[in-house]
Amino acid sequence: MTRLLKVKVYIILLTCVSGCTFLPLPLTYMSSAKSGIDAVQMLRGEQTINDHIISRLTGKICKTSDWIAGQDFCKEIYKPAPVTVEELPPLD
Repeated sequence: MTRLLKVKVYIILLTCVSGCTFLPLPLTYMSSAKSGIDAVQMLRGEQTINDHIISRLTGKICKTSDWIAGQDFCKEIYKPAPVTVEELPPLD
């Protein structure tokens, strides 16, 4: 192959890969299904799949629908103060 032809082939391959042209069909369907599930979850005001992942990583409750509504994306998880044994009511 000539050098010019190699460059053209590389450019075509890079364009196809960057546009997800070479994704196998099952991955394309899975991507579409995830987008549909995320859309339904957002309409319900619940966490999307990505929100669940970010929440696990940060230890907070993160919701895209809150961010779109102008609220904070992540909120602290409410944890009540621990109760000591002395504070418990007596057992009768």
